[in-house]
Amino acid sequence: MIRIGQKYCALKGAAVFAGCLLLAGCLLLSIVPAHAARDAYAEGLKAYRAGQHATAYKVLLPLAKKKDARAMYLVGVMYEGGRGVPQDDPTAAGWYEASVKQRYASAQYSLARMTIEGRGVDKSRDKGIALLQAAAAQGHREAAALLERLGAAVAAREPAPPPTAVAKPAVTPAMPAVAEVFTPLNRSAVQASHAALRSLLQRLAAADDAKLRQGLPLLVHDFAYQYWHVESIGETALAAAFATTAREYAGPLTTLAADLASSSAAEAQAVSGLLIRLAGSPNPALLTGCPATIAAAQGGFAFAWFQAARCITARDPRQAGEWMLAAAVAGHAGAQESAGRACLESTPKDWRCAKEWLTRSARSGRASALPVLGWTLANQPDASEADQISARDWYEKAAGNGDLFAMNNLAALLERGPAPLRDPSRARHWYAQAAHTGFGPAQFNLGRMLAEGIGGDANRDDAAEWLRKAAAAGVPEARTALEQLTR
Repeated sequence: MIRIGQKYCALKGAAVFAGCLLLAGCLLLSIVPAHAARDAYAEGLKAYRAGQHATAYKVLLPLAKKKDARAMYLVGVMYEGGRGVPQDDPTAAGWYEASVKQRYASAQYSLARMTIEGRGVDKSRDKGIALLQAAAAQGHREAAALLERLGAAVAAREPAPPPTAVAKPAVTPAMPAVAEVFTPLNRSAVQASHAALRSLLQRLAAADDAKLRQGLPLLVHDFAYQYWHVESIGETALAAAFATTAREYAGPLTTLAADLASSSAAEAQAVSGLLIRLAGSPNPALLTGCPATIAAAQGGFAFAWFQAARCITARDPRQAGEWMLAAAVAGHAGAQESAGRACLESTPKDWRCAKEWLTRSARSGRASALPVLGWTLANQPDASEADQISARDWYEKAAGNGDLFAMNNLAALLERGPAPLRDPSRARHWYAQAAHTGFGPAQFNLGRMLAEGIGGDANRDDAAEWLRKAAAAGVPEARTALEQLTR
């Protein structure tokens, strides 16, 4: 018996990028040390990044109590986001403060945000800016970016170089140095940012006041950063809410987008491109926001690389591949999924490369990567029993999200996988879940199980009905099976 539908998982929505994406991605992975130092902090961080927050908390808390700056900071992150512990801003701020005493830059940045917003600590813009300046002086990029948005001066870490003639950038510049900038999604922060922006836009719509308008750029920048994280993991509901706001208040937002596009700052251009893409533009040439986004990517702005790569894929696949790889290394889950799919579409397939990228994407929470990772683990040459079990787990997560391909493939694994996985009744259940939504391959498989009495009682009438539906949905095997059943 064949696994109807499995082949579709690896191809669904796939985008093939330049060959250099595959080659560079795999070369990059080959130089990463295979085994990180196995200290307690590394174990806690690994658990945190894998989404095992309760485990991470148990490992990191004893270290935090011993004044480990990194552990204190990460415990603060968990309390701020409600990951593995109840959400508690004052407790989060307390752990950040403890880490700040050891001049830990990430803690300085996080405490600065809370201080400026008045969450968990007394509100103070001046104290917040001082913390941001301390973090920026240590090279913390997000702190420097927030200082720029706040209009605060930043002390330079080294004297500015003398002015020189600016060289014209190459058409396809080399891939920039990459640092991981995409952090786990903080849903409460996303919702707060969205609510604050909507509130201001509503007030501007009621009374366009100059003072109110002064606060728009800062809120829009916060909105943009939150949206980039939402888009990275493919959170469609949150992304749709942001897009609705952008379209609803297109007037002031597109005006702001035009002002930002005239800036030489890469971040401002990226925000401009995002606003144009979400809110639309009266100029058809700018409707996608690509010109501003490409300019931001050329300026080395990591949050622009993914969308810029999509803008230029057709006309410059080499540069698109470099930007997509850079975005993947920077932690963009969508770019990581694209890299994994490209590895599967190479000839021959590079299974190791695909597993590396798809695992990163799936662990970041990108739903569309889950069934592809499951398919890769289950179908790689010489897949072990452990691989099949892992494939089942990823399929189950995707099936729980309503993915029809995952439901069908999970059922196939439960029906014909290794002995420890076999569960014909659950296989029939998942085939039925997908079949009732009109998914042809699952309709065929459900009809076959009903006809043969696999996973439950046989029922020829129901089997014939499902096989007819599968044949109507275009599954060629269904017509043959139906003829055999009714003969």
